Amino acid sequence: MENDPTRDPHSNQDWADKAADLVEQFATTIRRKGVEPLFRLGRMLSYGLIAVLVGTVVLLVTVTVVVRVLTDYAFAHHVWITYLVLGGINLIFGVFLINKMKSHDI
Repeated sequence: MENDPTRDPHSNQDWADKAADLVEQFATTIRRKGVEPLFRLGRMLSYGLIAVLVGTVVLLVTVTVVVRVLTDYAFAHHVWITYLVLGGINLIFGVFLINKMKSHDI
């Protein structure tokens, strides 16, 4: 009866259980504090990159359609007038942004 693990509080089984619990707790802590945030960061970067690429494609297609529509239907195939109008709009928008920046003392 000396080797009965149920009677001895310091048996090898008790040490093995404590060691297994410690290893499991350590692994859980590493996963919770290290691996899961990295997975979240990777997911955010992936979705962000996809959003930027889709946004760029949508912007380019929109600008192309606007230039084509203005050139073909509004200005009778005079592309220079389209460029002048769109350049003027961008100039006004840029001046507005510069004035807004100066008013905030940046």
